[in-house]
Amino acid sequence: MLLMDEPFGALDAVTRADLQREFRALASRLQKTIVFVTHDVREALLLGTRIALLDRGRLIGIYSPQEFVEAYRARGSGVWPRLWNPAITMRNEEAR
Repeated sequence: MLLMDEPFGALDAVTRADLQREFRALASRLQKTIVFVTHDVREALLLGTRIALLDRGRLIGIYSPQEFVEAYRARGSGVWPRLWNPAITMRNEEAR
């Protein structure tokens, strides 16, 4: 098992995209469990086979990328809009 905590977070967009492609190829070749921590929903959807959603330390659910998008569309409130709009998340965190 490999744990990766925001490995591409500090990279520019071009380098990040290149490494994401390399990561997908490597993960496919290795066939190992990789826990990839990210706050970037698009990155999670691109790289993940299962997505665990946490809110304030609580597990909301574990989804396939398709299930994740469907759950977002179905709920549309609470934690879900903050996933797609960082400005909402920042305002909520500043209010705490």
